[in-house]
Amino acid sequence: MPTRILGVVDGAPFSPLTFSGISRRLFGALRDRGSLTGAVDARYARRAALALSFHPDRRRWRQRYDSGSWPLAGPVRARRSAVARRRTAGLLPHSDAVLQVGAYVDLVDAVRPRLSCSYHDGNLAAYLRRRDTLLDHSAPSVRRALDRERRLYERLDLILPMSEWLRRSFIEDLGIDPEKVVAVGGGPNFDTLPEPPTERAWDRPRLLFVGKGSWERKGGPELLRAFAEVRAAVPGAELWVVGQKLADAPPGVTAFGPISRDTPEGERRVRRLYEEATAFVLPSHFEPYGVVLMEASAMGLPCVTAAGDGGAVEHVEDDVTGFVVPAGDADALADRLVRLLVDPALAARMGAAARARLVERSTWPAVADRIVAAIEARRAAT
Repeated sequence: MPTRILGVVDGAPFSPLTFSGISRRLFGALRDRGSLTGAVDARYARRAALALSFHPDRRRWRQRYDSGSWPLAGPVRARRSAVARRRTAGLLPHSDAVLQVGAYVDLVDAVRPRLSCSYHDGNLAAYLRRRDTLLDHSAPSVRRALDRERRLYERLDLILPMSEWLRRSFIEDLGIDPEKVVAVGGGPNFDTLPEPPTERAWDRPRLLFVGKGSWERKGGPELLRAFAEVRAAVPGAELWVVGQKLADAPPGVTAFGPISRDTPEGERRVRRLYEEATAFVLPSHFEPYGVVLMEASAMGLPCVTAAGDGGAVEHVEDDVTGFVVPAGDADALADRLVRLLVDPALAARMGAAARARLVERSTWPAVADRIVAAIEARRAAT
């Protein structure tokens, strides 16, 4: 009998809004292979939690909420876990393991003797290393939040990070047993893997950047400095920026601002930009996983990224599927971008290699297979 997995997530499991669509695609891939017994929405009093974590500075407010480092985060988490236990009770008898996305609930005791597993794109220890973090690492609320996460991870049977970088963080930052931390990867943010355009205008020098969140953390200032050099070397070069608003965009830069992909029209707009660009760039200082790099690879684009903190760099094989430059090095970034834009044959070859590498390693069915294999191996060992 195949291993049966019950999914749990803090939101509607199959909504494109929940965890940027990660749970939708993860649980969908498990369902398609016949391994999913069900998926449970563990949301509880989210608006109340947002209110309780309030800070007059919106960035601090967001970080307090995301990190669970506000005074009543512990009791709210306990209540959310109790709600999740009730919602999973009817499905547990039909399941061999529970797979939760993130560390928002603690179901370990309720799940026994089944396996308790979790899937992650980050953890709090890694979050605190972000360049744009405004949290006081020594604050009691932050230390309590970190301790809560660590205790949960110690009790879980299996932890499934998306990247090798995050696997190391669980082991080195949090002291988790390496035997129960298995990197399984992730997939692009598409319901079905798209085909790249059959005829891309490689001689049109168009760079694409896609990224929400902190412009500084994602290397935006360095990108604009680098693009000034690119524009001098390649006068017709364009830079398309999605997800950011730029008050004074330099010549050649078009800032589209945020584009909602929760509508068919928004998804089509983003897809067209991937199809019409000739290279993708994301020079982040900190990028936990970099799903947009996988999207660009799926669309057959060569990618240029930075060797910053995070797992994004794992998606680009330097000088094969694109280039990796030192984080913050605008000159190196400009050099690699120019190399791609002045050599359409190189860009096309790297784009094809990026697509092939993604298809081989980073599809959601492949992730589902790795998760099931890791769970079966853990079950056999316990």
